[in-house]
Amino acid sequence: MSPNKKLIETYLAGTDKSKLGPLLADDVEWVEWADGVPASGAITRGKLAFIKNYGGDELRSEVTRLTEENNVVVAEGTAHILKRDGRSFDVRFCDIYELENGKIKRRSSFGALIKDSAWDGAHMSEVEGIRGWFAYIADTRQGYLKTLAKLPPEELTRDRGASFPSLFDIFAHSQGALYFWMKDCATFPFPPQEGGSDGPPTIDVLKKDETYIQAQIQRVMAELTEANLSRTITRVKGRGSDHDCLVPVRDALWHLVEEELQHRGELNALLWQIDVAAPVVSWVKWAHTVGRIKDPPP
Repeated sequence: MSPNKKLIETYLAGTDKSKLGPLLADDVEWVEWADGVPASGAITRGKLAFIKNYGGDELRSEVTRLTEENNVVVAEGTAHILKRDGRSFDVRFCDIYELENGKIKRRSSFGALIKDSAWDGAHMSEVEGIRGWFAYIADTRQGYLKTLAKLPPEELTRDRGASFPSLFDIFAHSQGALYFWMKDCATFPFPPQEGGSDGPPTIDVLKKDETYIQAQIQRVMAELTEANLSRTITRVKGRGSDHDCLVPVRDALWHLVEEELQHRGELNALLWQIDVAAPVVSWVKWAHTVGRIKDPPP
């Protein structure tokens, strides 16, 4: 494979937009054509704007063909997009990449929507519902991290006689539950966490772990299918279970939703007891913010 094709293959395989920078020229230009876009295309100029244009959606590309002539590479394939609010859709694309000095100088994108998730409530699939809940969980957990980070250390770690001793412990437990259950639900091995710490747990460690865990959950959600919900995972005897059992992925995921809401309510009550405002965000408020719930027409 030529260096130009290899560069484009690397670019399309990337799922972390923060790592796109080295592949792009500083004055890179991106022109997009799709339904509803002006005939002149939607134009983005500059490396920072190019990266920002990716947004926060999970994107996976399946390339069917790469064609090269001189310093131009044409990529054809299908992009699978999982949006922040849990919706998903597929786009057939044909992208033209112009390269200069081993970097992408210009990207011209042509896309056509071929599959959109049903989102009218009555016809929403269970997978779409689960994706929505975990998008909500990911967003709202950030509010609790910010609130806990503002507490004095003695308040954060004081034993309150709750399900787990301290506010810190409760959040750390719910984070661990997400990790261990999702690791079993995933159809891929979780990659090692970069820069893992063996030191004592701190808020900064919780924040770093949360970023890593949510990145893996986003991939689990992107690859989740209706058929996969019936696959079983093994729950070994231990705390919460007095014997080994086989748990369907469906039940494991809904259990995580229940676990999250249970401990979130516990955190709310404990925060209110010390006169700290809990970062409560209702499902309806969140869904409205991300565009899942629409305003009525004027």
